[in-house]
Amino acid sequence: MKVAVIGASGRIGSTVSFLLAREPSIKHIVLISREKSLKKLEGIRMDMYDALAAEARDAEIEIYSDKEIPDAVDGSEITVISAGVPRKDGMSRLDLAKVNAKIIKNYVKDISK
Repeated sequence: MKVAVIGASGRIGSTVSFLLAREPSIKHIVLISREKSLKKLEGIRMDMYDALAAEARDAEIEIYSDKEIPDAVDGSEITVISAGVPRKDGMSRLDLAKVNAKIIKNYVKDISK
């Protein structure tokens, strides 16, 4: 099974990616992040490979920028979107939801291509 994780360089996305990589039925994971987070994402990918090797588990792990979403998610049975911004001081949860809804909307448009 192939799974794509958008927002994989964040705390939630990287944790979800690692947990998914440990699942025997998942053979291919695509990590997707913003262009400026690709170096961090490469470190996460290497950490995942190290951890999987210790468990004698094998999975293909690829990295893409969020500008390449249509190609990256092609063939994925599951796409997880953990992208968004954290709440800032003085920001209500409703304000946060509005900002993150716009982010999700843009990603869903890219995925649907």
